[in-house]
Amino acid sequence: MGGAQISSVDGLESIYWNPSGLSFSKSDANALFSYRSYIADMSLDYAALSGRFGGLGTFGLSFRALNIGSINVTTLNQPDGTGATMTPTYFVIGLTYSKRLTDRISVGVTFNIINESFDRVTATGSSFDIGVQYRDLFEVEGLALGVVVKNLGGSMTFGGNAL
Repeated sequence: MGGAQISSVDGLESIYWNPSGLSFSKSDANALFSYRSYIADMSLDYAALSGRFGGLGTFGLSFRALNIGSINVTTLNQPDGTGATMTPTYFVIGLTYSKRLTDRISVGVTFNIINESFDRVTATGSSFDIGVQYRDLFEVEGLALGVVVKNLGGSMTFGGNAL
């Protein structure tokens, strides 16, 4: 479907696809928790919460983490391993704001803090996701238009004493 859901997604799932859909949630408060297991003992954890605050709009908080597990440290002299392990980490914390401008138009923005670390090397950055949804376009029920721009932000630069 090539991202077609950005025009009609609502609820906590919209934090990932199009933050404007958060205000179309059918509930005033939502919670979503997910755990996905991958090959090689990797996993993806996701948690999100949202709440509607009257005419102010809807706020959401999300957390995504990729767990790669422990990796054996190897060197040129010890290609089978030194006995030490390292645990790479990757996580994103997002704060979302969404507001319905009319009964059919909604806007939203998510501010993300991104952190990646590998042994003694770390990078931290930030990004924005900005979106809009227009539902029942031309008074046609179910016809929707959505636009989202994701990952607006600067470059992440790695630093640490292992470089």
